[in-house]
Amino acid sequence: MMLASAGSAALSACGGSGDVSGSTKATPSTDTTTQAASGTSASSASASTPAATSTTTNANVSTTQPADTTTPAQTAAVSDGLFYGINGHMAWGSGIYKTMPQADQLALLQDLGVTNYRCDIADAGMSGTIVKALKGPFLNSGVSILPVLNPLSARWDPTSTEADAYQLGYDLAVRCTTPLKGLVKYIECGNELDVPIKIGGDGSSSADWSPTLWPPFRGVIRGMIAGVKAVDPNIQCGVNVGVPMAYYRKVKDKYNIQCIMMYAMIDKDFGLIQADGVTKNPAYQVFKDFVAANPV
Repeated sequence: MMLASAGSAALSACGGSGDVSGSTKATPSTDTTTQAASGTSASSASASTPAATSTTTNANVSTTQPADTTTPAQTAAVSDGLFYGINGHMAWGSGIYKTMPQADQLALLQDLGVTNYRCDIADAGMSGTIVKALKGPFLNSGVSILPVLNPLSARWDPTSTEADAYQLGYDLAVRCTTPLKGLVKYIECGNELDVPIKIGGDGSSSADWSPTLWPPFRGVIRGMIAGVKAVDPNIQCGVNVGVPMAYYRKVKDKYNIQCIMMYAMIDKDFGLIQADGVTKNPAYQVFKDFVAANPV
């Protein structure tokens, strides 16, 4: 699975407080080139220095799987809607995303022709907000929600050890995925985590990336994937890359791209709608027209 993020996105924008207590010790696999679990892919996580053009990973960590407690009602909430998506911050505890009813956010998404809503989470409480939406207005709406695990909001340190980064990612994923078990088919593991490790250039050369910061980058991603799989092995994992939307529309079949995400639905700087949740920028109609003219 490959996820693409179209448009501008500030790393600090995907917020939410993290709680890293109550962890369970997780041991990363010593084989850094093992084949990915079935249906799972994410950002490059091999032992070598990163290359900016790499967008898939081999990451398989053995874990003990908990018993399946998925209910029929939960299964019914799972949606397949992907491809044209948009970012939002439904789970934030303040601001317009907090005050705007979930049904009203859904109405905007449907008007845009969007079928996937990318929402960042960093603790079980934020996941609970997503659960309410999936069991409420979004149920059978034709619009799915893509939860995004945000390690930076859970105090991930890009200069930490690979083992510590792995443990943080694993714990974060377990906390956030547990409430979502049976409700989502996809979880994105990290938001623009490559930003802290880029040290120059345009990213096209290995020299543009820090070899020192690569291990904790790899560790946190592999930890998140393992944590998600420990809760629900059927959930597919991915990470995002930032590339213009029109390009990904052209090459989606060649590279098996399943989803692209515009940033963002509501944002004072980058939003299709201003922070008041009402005033639509010109980009709103441009995006809507593009989606309508380029069906998938």
